Amino acid sequence: MDPATLPEAQARREAVRQRIGTLATLLDSAFRIPGTRIRFGVDALIGLIPGIGDVFGVALGLWMIWQARGARAPLPLQLKMLFNLIIEGVIGIVPVLGDAFDVMWQANQRNRRILIDWMDEQDRRPPPPRGRSWLWLALAALVLVAILAWFLSTPSAR
Repeated sequence: MDPATLPEAQARREAVRQRIGTLATLLDSAFRIPGTRIRFGVDALIGLIPGIGDVFGVALGLWMIWQARGARAPLPLQLKMLFNLIIEGVIGIVPVLGDAFDVMWQANQRNRRILIDWMDEQDRRPPPPRGRSWLWLALAALVLVAILAWFLSTPSAR
Protein backbone atom coordinates (compact mmCIF):
# COMPACT_ATOMS: atom_id res chain seq x y z
CA MET A 1 0.00 0.00 0.00
CA ASP A 2 1.33 3.43 -0.87
CA PRO A 3 2.08 5.36 2.34
CA ALA A 4 0.20 8.34 0.95
CA THR A 5 -3.00 6.27 0.93
CA LEU A 6 -2.49 4.98 4.50
CA PRO A 7 -4.60 7.74 6.12
CA GLU A 8 -7.22 7.17 3.42
CA ALA A 9 -7.37 3.45 4.25
CA GLN A 10 -7.67 4.22 7.97
CA ALA A 11 -10.46 6.72 7.28
CA ARG A 12 -12.25 4.12 5.15
CA ARG A 13 -11.94 1.54 7.93
CA GLU A 14 -13.23 4.04 10.52
CA ALA A 15 -16.31 4.70 8.38
CA VAL A 16 -16.86 0.94 8.08
CA ARG A 17 -16.49 0.59 11.89
CA GLN A 18 -19.26 3.11 12.43
CA ARG A 19 -21.62 1.62 9.84
CA ILE A 20 -21.24 -1.98 10.97
CA GLY A 21 -21.41 -0.99 14.65
CA THR A 22 -24.72 0.74 14.07
CA LEU A 23 -26.09 -2.12 11.96
CA ALA A 24 -24.95 -4.87 14.35
CA THR A 25 -26.48 -3.07 17.32
CA LEU A 26 -29.75 -2.47 15.49
CA LEU A 27 -29.99 -6.06 14.26
CA ASP A 28 -28.78 -7.95 17.34
CA SER A 29 -28.76 -5.93 20.54
CA ALA A 30 -30.87 -2.76 20.35
CA PHE A 31 -33.35 -3.94 23.00
CA ARG A 32 -33.05 -5.64 26.37
CA ILE A 33 -35.55 -7.90 28.09
CA PRO A 34 -36.27 -6.07 31.35
CA GLY A 35 -34.73 -7.66 34.42
CA THR A 36 -32.28 -9.74 32.36
CA ARG A 37 -29.04 -9.30 30.47
CA ILE A 38 -30.60 -10.77 27.35
CA ARG A 39 -30.41 -8.41 24.40
CA PHE A 40 -32.08 -8.77 21.01
CA GLY A 41 -32.55 -6.67 17.94
CA VAL A 42 -34.64 -6.10 14.88
CA ASP A 43 -33.26 -9.31 13.32
CA ALA A 44 -34.97 -11.40 16.02
CA LEU A 45 -38.21 -9.47 15.56
CA ILE A 46 -38.35 -9.77 11.78
CA GLY A 47 -37.34 -13.43 12.16
CA LEU A 48 -40.75 -13.99 13.73
CA ILE A 49 -42.33 -13.39 10.32
CA PRO A 50 -42.54 -16.88 8.79
CA GLY A 51 -40.49 -17.37 5.66
CA ILE A 52 -39.41 -13.89 4.65
CA GLY A 53 -38.24 -12.71 8.08
CA ASP A 54 -35.16 -14.92 8.18
CA VAL A 55 -34.37 -14.23 4.53
CA PHE A 56 -34.54 -10.48 5.16
CA GLY A 57 -32.34 -10.81 8.26
CA VAL A 58 -29.70 -12.73 6.30
CA ALA A 59 -29.85 -10.13 3.51
CA LEU A 60 -29.12 -7.39 6.03
CA GLY A 61 -26.25 -9.45 7.43
CA LEU A 62 -24.82 -9.85 3.92
CA TRP A 63 -24.52 -6.08 3.75
CA MET A 64 -22.02 -6.28 6.60
CA ILE A 65 -19.94 -8.76 4.61
CA TRP A 66 -20.11 -6.34 1.69
CA GLN A 67 -18.67 -3.69 4.02
CA ALA A 68 -15.83 -6.09 4.89
CA ARG A 69 -15.13 -6.45 1.19
CA GLY A 70 -15.05 -2.68 0.85
CA ALA A 71 -12.56 -2.48 3.73
CA ARG A 72 -10.38 -4.94 1.78
CA ALA A 73 -10.69 -7.68 4.37
CA PRO A 74 -9.12 -10.95 3.22
CA LEU A 75 -11.36 -13.60 1.68
CA PRO A 76 -10.96 -16.13 4.56
CA LEU A 77 -12.24 -13.49 6.99
CA GLN A 78 -15.23 -12.75 4.74
CA LEU A 79 -15.95 -16.49 4.49
CA LYS A 80 -15.85 -16.81 8.29
CA MET A 81 -18.39 -14.00 8.52
CA LEU A 82 -20.54 -15.71 5.88
CA PHE A 83 -20.37 -18.98 7.82
CA ASN A 84 -21.71 -17.24 10.96
CA LEU A 85 -24.55 -15.80 8.93
CA ILE A 86 -25.36 -19.15 7.32
CA ILE A 87 -25.55 -20.83 10.73
CA GLU A 88 -27.98 -18.17 11.94
CA GLY A 89 -30.03 -18.36 8.73
CA VAL A 90 -30.33 -22.15 8.62
CA ILE A 91 -31.17 -22.61 12.29
CA GLY A 92 -33.37 -19.51 12.20
CA ILE A 93 -35.75 -21.28 9.84
CA VAL A 94 -36.87 -23.60 12.65
CA PRO A 95 -39.95 -22.05 14.31
CA VAL A 96 -39.48 -20.82 17.90
CA LEU A 97 -36.14 -22.64 18.41
CA GLY A 98 -34.64 -20.66 15.52
CA ASP A 99 -35.85 -17.38 16.98
CA ALA A 100 -34.34 -18.21 20.38
CA PHE A 101 -31.10 -19.25 18.69
CA ASP A 102 -31.05 -15.96 16.79
CA VAL A 103 -31.22 -14.01 20.07
CA MET A 104 -28.37 -16.05 21.56
CA TRP A 105 -26.09 -16.46 18.50
CA GLN A 106 -26.11 -12.84 17.30
CA ALA A 107 -24.23 -13.43 14.06
CA ASN A 108 -24.07 -9.73 13.23
CA GLN A 109 -22.35 -8.89 16.51
CA ARG A 110 -19.95 -11.79 15.96
CA ASN A 111 -19.20 -10.56 12.46
CA ARG A 112 -18.76 -7.00 13.69
CA ARG A 113 -16.19 -8.20 16.23
CA ILE A 114 -14.33 -10.29 13.62
CA LEU A 115 -14.11 -7.38 11.21
CA ILE A 116 -13.21 -4.77 13.84
CA ASP A 117 -10.47 -7.01 15.26
CA TRP A 118 -9.00 -7.35 11.76
CA MET A 119 -9.22 -3.59 11.11
CA ASP A 120 -7.61 -2.83 14.49
CA GLU A 121 -4.75 -5.17 13.57
CA GLN A 122 -4.33 -3.34 10.26
CA ASP A 123 -4.19 0.01 12.05
CA ARG A 124 -1.56 -1.26 14.53
CA ARG A 125 0.79 -2.49 11.83
CA PRO A 126 3.73 -0.23 11.15
CA PRO A 127 3.36 1.77 7.96
CA PRO A 128 5.07 0.30 4.92
CA PRO A 129 8.50 1.65 4.03
CA ARG A 130 8.40 5.05 2.43
CA GLY A 131 9.05 4.26 -1.25
CA ARG A 132 12.84 4.06 -1.11
CA SER A 133 12.97 0.96 -3.26
CA TRP A 134 13.76 3.19 -6.24
CA LEU A 135 16.93 4.30 -4.44
CA TRP A 136 18.22 0.73 -4.18
CA LEU A 137 17.31 0.10 -7.80
CA ALA A 138 19.19 3.25 -8.88
CA LEU A 139 22.21 2.25 -6.78
CA ALA A 140 22.24 -1.26 -8.27
CA ALA A 141 21.97 0.19 -11.79
CA LEU A 142 24.83 2.60 -11.06
CA VAL A 143 27.05 -0.24 -9.81
CA LEU A 144 26.17 -2.30 -12.88
CA VAL A 145 27.02 0.60 -15.21
CA ALA A 146 30.32 1.17 -13.37
CA ILE A 147 31.27 -2.50 -13.70
CA LEU A 148 30.31 -2.49 -17.37
CA ALA A 149 32.31 0.74 -17.97
CA TRP A 150 35.32 -0.72 -16.15
CA PHE A 151 35.06 -3.94 -18.14
CA LEU A 152 34.84 -2.09 -21.47
CA SER A 153 37.73 0.25 -20.56
CA THR A 154 40.24 -2.49 -19.79
CA PRO A 155 42.60 -3.35 -22.68
CA SER A 156 41.97 -7.12 -22.39
CA ALA A 157 38.27 -6.62 -23.16
CA ARG A 158 39.11 -5.53 -26.72
